[in-house]
Amino acid sequence: MEQTLLNGTLHYLGCDGRHADTATLSLARQAIGTMTALADFRCCEISLSDLGHTPDFVLKPAYATIAGFVAEASLFAATLGIRVDRKIKSLGTVDMSAAVAANAAANAILDARVEAALTDGQVLFCPGYSGTDMSDVRHVLQLLDAQRRLGIFTSDSGMMIPEKSVAGLLLKGYRFSCRGCLIASKCEHLRRGLTCYGRQD
Repeated sequence: MEQTLLNGTLHYLGCDGRHADTATLSLARQAIGTMTALADFRCCEISLSDLGHTPDFVLKPAYATIAGFVAEASLFAATLGIRVDRKIKSLGTVDMSAAVAANAAANAILDARVEAALTDGQVLFCPGYSGTDMSDVRHVLQLLDAQRRLGIFTSDSGMMIPEKSVAGLLLKGYRFSCRGCLIASKCEHLRRGLTCYGRQD
């Protein structure tokens, strides 16, 4: 797990772990220690079958690529808690390098904790992937009652608070692909050789 978190943190810092210098490695390890100590990982899930209906947002054309997986899908949300956000913000006022490293480490920790929470070949498909609307995250959070259960809510701009949170659909057997995406021809991620779904390209 330690090496996974280090590799993930370096990835978010834009570094190749094989070529990271001593100072960067030290900064990353310190950030991982700080963020791990503060992280209060919590998650919740509800299957669509238990929900009793398919949410309207999932029926939008942009979700056509996952239509065959919806029957067994679940709604899911997770967070590292507000202390992580506050620490990153406070570091930003005194040491920007430490703040950037802490932000990267928090992302890596959230990735690892979510990955560990998934079972049976599940992957997390978040609003914003494959041309879907990022604002649909509000629907996921509302249906999960995530503000009460996890303390996650959205700002007026649609950003999740705490920021180190994720929400979306758990899909069994789904493989991410840019094929068929409605915005592939104008995707900024693809222009930079990246994908909207992180490292699963």
